[in-house]
Amino acid sequence: MSTNQKPNIILFDGICNLCSGFVQFVLKNEKQKNILFGSLQSKVAQIILKENGLKSNTMNTIIFIENEKVFTKSKAVLKIMDHMKYPWKSMVILNIVPAKISDLVYDLISNHRYRILGKKDSCWMPTQELKARFLDN
Repeated sequence: MSTNQKPNIILFDGICNLCSGFVQFVLKNEKQKNILFGSLQSKVAQIILKENGLKSNTMNTIIFIENEKVFTKSKAVLKIMDHMKYPWKSMVILNIVPAKISDLVYDLISNHRYRILGKKDSCWMPTQELKARFLDN
C-alpha cells in the first residue's frame, strides 16, 4: 500500500459471534493481507463512522471502506470477497443479484444473528501477531 493510499477497513459488531467469525475467516483467506479491522463499539470506529456520515449506533451491518468508498450490508460482503483467495473470490458472481434482494437476505440474517450464533460479553481480541491489523489497538 502506498503511503498516500488509504487502507481498506472492515468495521464489524465486535460482540457478535457471526461477525467475529467472519473477521477470522477474512484473516485466514484474504489474498494480500491489506485489510484493517475495527469493532463498531470502539472509539476509532465511531470516529470513522462520523467521518463517513454514518450513525454511531450502526451495529446491524458490516461496513467495508475501500478507496474511501463506504459499502454496507451485502455489497460490503461481496466487496470483501473480492479480496479473498480462490475459491472464495468467486462469490463476487453474486453481484448479479439485485442489491434489494441480497440486502433483504442480509437483513434477515443480521436481525437474527445473536439468536443464530449468540454474542459475547466483550469484543473478540486478536492474537498478538494480528493486533497491528486492528484499529482498536
